[in-house]
Amino acid sequence: MGRVIRIDAVLSRVAGRSASYGMSGLSPSWTATDDAGRVLPAAQSSERGRPIGYNLAGSGGLPLTLRELLEAGDCPGLLFDHDLGYLTGPGTARLRQLLADQYCAHPEETIVTAGATEANAVALAAVVGRGSHVVVMDPGCRKAWRHARSLGAAVAPLPMRGRSGWRPDIAALQSAMRPDTAAIVLANPNSPLGTVLTGPEIDAVVRTAARVGAWIIADEAHRGTELVGAVGPSFWGRYDRVMCVGSLSHTFAMPGLRVGWLVAPRKMLSVIQQRHDHAAAGTSCLSVRLAEVALSSPAREWLLVRSRRLIRARRSGLRDWVAASGGLLHLVASQATALGLVRYHLGLPSQEVADAILVHGGVLVAPGARFGVEGHLRVGLGVRDDYLAAGLDRICGVLSRLHDAD
Repeated sequence: MGRVIRIDAVLSRVAGRSASYGMSGLSPSWTATDDAGRVLPAAQSSERGRPIGYNLAGSGGLPLTLRELLEAGDCPGLLFDHDLGYLTGPGTARLRQLLADQYCAHPEETIVTAGATEANAVALAAVVGRGSHVVVMDPGCRKAWRHARSLGAAVAPLPMRGRSGWRPDIAALQSAMRPDTAAIVLANPNSPLGTVLTGPEIDAVVRTAARVGAWIIADEAHRGTELVGAVGPSFWGRYDRVMCVGSLSHTFAMPGLRVGWLVAPRKMLSVIQQRHDHAAAGTSCLSVRLAEVALSSPAREWLLVRSRRLIRARRSGLRDWVAASGGLLHLVASQATALGLVRYHLGLPSQEVADAILVHGGVLVAPGARFGVEGHLRVGLGVRDDYLAAGLDRICGVLSRLHDAD
């Protein structure tokens, strides 16, 4: 990393040269679009008042259309006669059976939630309280950190070490554990790194948790996005204090349905159900019906193949873009997820670099600081090829100007 410089000084110089590098289109009349090329209303096309031309901050796959899903499930007229009443309780019997089949679990060990966000939240709240101690995978999504602290818990990291290929530091995990550690919270595959834990690594985490009776909350929402090989191993069935989270948002590319799930021991699910009833009352009946289609044959197999094919193609394009940067950028090797974690060689914090990209390029990306990995940007790959290429081109223009100013 280079010397630290003032972003305001850099931006003033970049702004003066923006027009000559194709960045003058950021006027009030500039039209913002989503990843399918549809014009966005104003409420969806800004970030902190700034116009967004290209949204590369998402973490899901290329969103599926309703027509594609129903055709894949061979049920094109499915929803026409579906009633629109409340859907209460832990989910339909059919969907719970489909979820159980994925994990070799019992249907009564599953509950359907309003996305993985709710599943993670109710799982953590069920086992953590004031004075508790929690260990959370780092880097990773910071929601678990914030939620655990809001519940009154102390939080320690389970570090992923870059020098060892972003693998979990099991020795550090063991050192972080305390007799009162209530939970280990992690994501497998990890977001934003794309690391997939091996069987031995999972077993080591389980042994460490079992020594003090801690729960393991494993967010497996990106499971199935592995770039090569079979779907990665799950934590489920390895320990009697495991809860596993999943969703339709990433692997199945249907984030708008807001369907997630939690697999947990039956006794714990009675506690989870109460929290779910208070938090969400129920999930959308139409979303649950579509989830049944997505997780049934032949749609499920088609969706898994589609997801991997699109991720590999987008990652190949991202790799070529990084290679053409002349050493300014480095792509972190990934085993899974529709994400690219890119390290940049500038003496600027990632939030300020992301702000510059938004202000002067009209592209929204996620700064690495939000995930505990400074000096990086997270790029969402769940978009069309041409959309990604156009967004990356704008990012390159801004980064080049920042580099020249450094």
